[in-house]
Amino acid sequence: MCPLQRFFLAVVLITSFYPLFGNENCKNELAVARQQYLSGKFEDTIELTTRCLKKRSLDIDTKIKAHELKALSYLSKEFRQHAKSEVKRIFALNESYNPNLDELIKPDYLVLVDEMRKQKKQVNMTKWILLGAGSIIAAGLIIVVLSEN
Repeated sequence: MCPLQRFFLAVVLITSFYPLFGNENCKNELAVARQQYLSGKFEDTIELTTRCLKKRSLDIDTKIKAHELKALSYLSKEFRQHAKSEVKRIFALNESYNPNLDELIKPDYLVLVDEMRKQKKQVNMTKWILLGAGSIIAAGLIIVVLSEN
């Protein structure tokens, strides 16, 4: 095998395993972020989770854990709107999200998740109502147009 072929083979192997390295690296960062959170270093937790979420090809569970830690940190800093944004991102990743109850999860986080779940259901209901109303109006217009002919 010539040097050029070895080089291309190495590039192919490295790029095919790159997503795995990014995911493992992020899991390590999340472990550190968790410790920072437990130590009350919420800014560090937010910084680490933000950096982790910028990595490509993370699995959904890793993304959810990062957003969860970030939301918990924002709640601890009393930045409720930021925490809401993180919970919305979690629901975008997993519509049936339920937090795992461990020492990190606080009652105010559970209340926020429940509130966001109810809000999401209301938005979905509104969409269905509007879609149904639009369909009825469209059907009525079709009937009017056909009856005029």
